[in-house]
Amino acid sequence: MKKFTLVIIIISLAGSLYAQSNETNTWSVGAHFGPTYFCGDLSENALNDSNFTAGFGYGLNVTKNFTHTFGLQAQFAFGTLNGNKAVGDNYFAYEGKIKYEVSLRGVVNFSDIFSKKKESKFLVYAAAGIGWGGYDAKFKVNAADWVEVNDNMATLIPLALGAKYKLSKRLDLHLEYGYRFTNSDMIDGVRENLSSIGVTNPLITSENNDSYSYLNTGLTYHFGKGSQGIEWVAP
Repeated sequence: MKKFTLVIIIISLAGSLYAQSNETNTWSVGAHFGPTYFCGDLSENALNDSNFTAGFGYGLNVTKNFTHTFGLQAQFAFGTLNGNKAVGDNYFAYEGKIKYEVSLRGVVNFSDIFSKKKESKFLVYAAAGIGWGGYDAKFKVNAADWVEVNDNMATLIPLALGAKYKLSKRLDLHLEYGYRFTNSDMIDGVRENLSSIGVTNPLITSENNDSYSYLNTGLTYHFGKGSQGIEWVAP
């Protein structure tokens, strides 16, 4: 319930803060969703790995475009993370929850590089930023009971590459691949907690921090009295 309340508040703020222009709109709000692919102690995150598993993410974006090619975006995300790994005769499973992620991304529009058309319906963009997240985790070995390690916190660096298609002057469809680097090896709760299930195998843990991929699609709506979003108008 708290998540939906947060979404409603953000949409209301976006509606009250959008900039008005006779030609273009500089504020937009959008939704995103898609699979997550965890990379940590209990997942190799390799497409050809037999242990490859996926979770599901979703969230909201609020964007302010300052020019045709650059904007700042507040991104909010929630969802699940999953992983599993076989080591010897033991099978480890992980199920995680993204309680919240809040990040600020700079978004660069590369449309002028790939197309000189002033009325192109496609654009390509890249995004990078910094954020903060909270996570719950549980893991187990074989048929043992789940071990819960909740309230894990991490700073994250989100990187992304995506493409947009203009459905109308106010509505866009996007497809994006993103990767979240974190400064924590405790997203999956495994490090320093394996002893609780009697496991000390060094093959389970590594020195690398946890991360995950997020392949998402969604819609963006442009606010304002302008005819279309500023990113769709050639400078």
